[in-house]
Amino acid sequence: MSVFGGLHIANSGLFANQKALEIISKNIANANTVGYSRQQVLLTPAAYDMGVEISSVIQVREEYLDSQYRSELCRLGEWRTRTEAFNMIEDFFKEPSEQGLNHAIGVFFNSIQELSKNPESMEIRTQALQNALTLTDSFHYIYDKLIELQDNQNSRIESAVSEINKLATEIVELNKEIKRYEIRGDQKENDLRDLRNNVIDKLSELINITVGENPDGTVSVRIGDEYLVDSETANRIETVLDSPNMVDGENMLYSVRWADSGELVEITSGKVKGFLDIRDGCGITEIYNPKFYGIPFFVNEINLLAKTLIGAINDIHRNGYTIPNDSNGNTSETGLAFFVPEDIENAASAKNISVSQYIIRNVYNIATSDEPVDMYNQGNNVIIKQIADLRDKKDIMITIGGVTTTIGSFEGYTNKIASELAVVSDGCQTRFESQEIITRNVENKRLSVSGVSIDEEMTNMIKFQNAYVASARVITSINTMLEALLNI
Repeated sequence: MSVFGGLHIANSGLFANQKALEIISKNIANANTVGYSRQQVLLTPAAYDMGVEISSVIQVREEYLDSQYRSELCRLGEWRTRTEAFNMIEDFFKEPSEQGLNHAIGVFFNSIQELSKNPESMEIRTQALQNALTLTDSFHYIYDKLIELQDNQNSRIESAVSEINKLATEIVELNKEIKRYEIRGDQKENDLRDLRNNVIDKLSELINITVGENPDGTVSVRIGDEYLVDSETANRIETVLDSPNMVDGENMLYSVRWADSGELVEITSGKVKGFLDIRDGCGITEIYNPKFYGIPFFVNEINLLAKTLIGAINDIHRNGYTIPNDSNGNTSETGLAFFVPEDIENAASAKNISVSQYIIRNVYNIATSDEPVDMYNQGNNVIIKQIADLRDKKDIMITIGGVTTTIGSFEGYTNKIASELAVVSDGCQTRFESQEIITRNVENKRLSVSGVSIDEEMTNMIKFQNAYVASARVITSINTMLEALLNI
């Protein structure tokens, strides 16, 4: 080997080790940068064994761990969404507390019990009316808050779809940039790849995706069997207001469809799946959301309770007689309802349960006697006592559409609803916490591969510094030899 060949070999060592030190410095500087993947210089022998050369600067990543992390992150987004929603639903029901529906039912029946002891008392009648109004307000509050939350979930689906389209567009733009830089095939554009991986991570939390890298450095992203991103093309998804509401009488909701074909998007997990389950889950049918306990289920439960309460009390109250008063021509009327729908065009439910306007106008229209009341007959407490006895009845039933449902007792059924809510909410919380641990463990595994270890980088820095110094000393030695030769 000639002297100048030795210089060439030593010089290649200088440049190679200098580049390696630059990459190490970059790694250390980005040790706390979210989404940064550790980079590594690959050195290979130069042609004809004339020193060393840099073959490439690679990202240290493991595709399997990326895929597993995104899968777990998708499930985490789904269970986080469900847990947050059920925490809000529990706040609406406020059970057990003095602001809850069960307390309102108990207070109402307490006042009815007091009225059965003194049916002529206007003061007690007024108290019974006020407690009845409070009870209807409790039904209205829970129903309205549940529908408000359903509307919120529906709006969040629309926002999530917009975010998905935005992220898909970002991936396409990054695909184009990466392809342009890597078209020569000699180096990877690692920084842009980090940006793209971060975008894909964000996307995976929203909806179930499958990611594959193409030979030209671009990636394709599928939802189900359809491409959301096909290399340099983004296929949009959209929300369409055509999905029937699982709550009777409420507005249509969004479905999520492919913009070009109009087909439903196959959504199996992610935040969007969580929004859909909370919004549509009725806990009974397999349509839309198989047996998930979402808002429609709990709306149906309080509707059933409200209808049963109305039916049971009205069946008894219509057999009673009112005390003659100015609002009814001073006659003792019968056949009056205690509770009625606010909207007479719709069947009674938690949404529209109301106290009869006859009773609101005059509390003497609360029927307490099973015989007419006049100046010769002051009536009795038979009817109002029968209503009061409903509180302790354990076998109350209701038939709707030919289907008979056993309620049991009113307060017992309210406790059943609260218990169902607690079980579902606790289950969501447990799944969320478990999924959080799983996701964190997978993330730690991924970071152990692609994350920056300061200790490891410092070790590599010492190695490449010594290699750099060794190359410099070879050049110095050759220089000394050449000077000695020239002096001769």
